[in-house]
Amino acid sequence: MRKILNISISAFLCACSTTPITSVRNIPQIEDKDFQYYIDADVQAKSRLDSPKRAQREDNWEETQQKNCRIFAASEFRKQDPTVKFYWDGECKDGYAYGLGREFSIGKNTYIESIGLYTGGRVMPEYYYDYFEKNKTITFHGQSNYNQSQYMDFKNVLFFKIMLVENNMLVNTMELHDIENKNFYRVTKFPDVGHITYDYISGGGLSISNWKLNDSLVDSFSSIGFGSDKISIFEWVKYKNQTGELYDTRVVPKKLVRPPNNLINLVDEKLSYLDKKLKNHDDAQVKFLNLSFKMVDIYTQKTCASGNYLKEVGKQNYFEICSPYKSLNRLSNQIEQGLAYGNQLKKQRLVQVEQFAVQDRINAERFQQQKASSKASFGDVMNAISQVANTMADGYTQRANMYSNMSNSFSQMPSMNIQPIRPQRQSYSIVGNSIYGSDGSSCTKISNIVQCR
Repeated sequence: MRKILNISISAFLCACSTTPITSVRNIPQIEDKDFQYYIDADVQAKSRLDSPKRAQREDNWEETQQKNCRIFAASEFRKQDPTVKFYWDGECKDGYAYGLGREFSIGKNTYIESIGLYTGGRVMPEYYYDYFEKNKTITFHGQSNYNQSQYMDFKNVLFFKIMLVENNMLVNTMELHDIENKNFYRVTKFPDVGHITYDYISGGGLSISNWKLNDSLVDSFSSIGFGSDKISIFEWVKYKNQTGELYDTRVVPKKLVRPPNNLINLVDEKLSYLDKKLKNHDDAQVKFLNLSFKMVDIYTQKTCASGNYLKEVGKQNYFEICSPYKSLNRLSNQIEQGLAYGNQLKKQRLVQVEQFAVQDRINAERFQQQKASSKASFGDVMNAISQVANTMADGYTQRANMYSNMSNSFSQMPSMNIQPIRPQRQSYSIVGNSIYGSDGSSCTKISNIVQCR
């Protein structure tokens, strides 16, 4: 069986540089002031957003299958599913869960597992791990559980997630919700396809999506967007030979341009932001995420070495966490279907790359033929230059369209409209028209439409 992940922060670190190098002359230059318009508009839009409101903590505790042993659970959770029952496999002390253990919330429409540490009494636990079957998602927490005051104060939250998305594709993501600065960062790995995506979304409207591809020709493809619907304003292709091409997609047809320095700096800064954070071993969230990995490992080693299990949960459900897929192992058939789909996508991409390589060779041969056939006369030379320029322009257009189409197919794979991971412990912070959940979910209201991820 394939091992789906190396559970460590270092697995998500990579050096990302998107500086383009163009060797063709007479390419129009986009001035800094032209792109500064979008930067300024983004800053102004953020300034109009309200600061996060303090969400009051709920203090609700539910009985488990163990007599006189309560665990923490929000009251709204039972309202969503009246059939739900709660189970705890750890110790109990003075009427409450105690120590390291796993909670199970099971009902007609509910199956959720959580690994956490209770310190005793009516004190909210530290949670390290969740599995939410409805969303096919495992979450490792990079946010300490929250000070024990009556309010949930979030400036930013960090999560590592493993999930099945559209077409049962398996993805690993690292997400940072920078609520204080109204930014969102995400790195997503597609182990079955072999590529990585970097996303930056600003509350003010700017967005950057970068696909690092696993083929012999292209290193990455980026799209820079702006506005509530993230309409692309620039597309960026970077090749394995370190050359790059930036296209202005605000015009039809799109045209090859030279990038402004502030665009280069912004893309480099935002795409590397999460990597830099994860490399900072003194960062409080990074420390807690590493602690989550460690505590889950301690729990699983102890659990899997024992033959004891909760009969109410069932032996198979209880020991799924011992597999390489952890709690997702119950979906192993779907994961294998996703693997087959990923292999199909890799083959399709290989065909696209080969087709482009053939066309590129044809264009190069045509270029050499036109160059060799040019005469000494001024008119013939100018005609030859014009033909060469047209050939090169056609090549750039084909290349841009090819990778635009490829990126569209990639972007359809991950379905990041993830529902809240742990509704029984959910709390919210409100920023303007956006609502951020304590589990990493967020919703934005535009007119009368609410979009959640």
